[in-house]
Amino acid sequence: MEHRLTDNEAAPSLDISPDTLSGLVERDGVPARKIGGSWRLSRSRLEEFINAGPNVRRPRVLVIQPDLDECMRLLSYIDAHGIASQAVATFEEVDNLPTGQPWDIVFLAPQSVSGTLQGVARLREAGHGPRIVLMIDPGQLGDELAVLDEGPVIALRKPLSKSDVDSILTLVSA
Repeated sequence: MEHRLTDNEAAPSLDISPDTLSGLVERDGVPARKIGGSWRLSRSRLEEFINAGPNVRRPRVLVIQPDLDECMRLLSYIDAHGIASQAVATFEEVDNLPTGQPWDIVFLAPQSVSGTLQGVARLREAGHGPRIVLMIDPGQLGDELAVLDEGPVIALRKPLSKSDVDSILTLVSA
């Protein structure tokens, strides 16, 4: 597994400040993952991004998942595609994320029906998540179908497999 650089480690090699690098990650989709308060970047993915040129729009994926193990597994599947991703545990944390490019796909583990309905409505109003993937437990589908009132979603049974994630990510990688 490749060593990941923090934003503070990666920025000097690019001759930019960590704040500038954070802006590039959030605005331009530099492939990175936020863990705690710091971005983690793969050196090889960062080099690919730089070599691709400034006009390439990179897809962005948001994961809303309170289970840390499940979240890390899902992020590893996304990272294998070289897609910028960020994870939070709750909808409230989404409100604290910097604004910029919208998320292309939002993977969402619902915590309550009413919270999910309100959260999806807020995501849609903010222009995020044209593709929302609802990760549901078996038996939960009936209640969660009410989220369809907020627009189309893809509902998949938890835990998502690598092939499930690969199939979804082809929607933004094509």
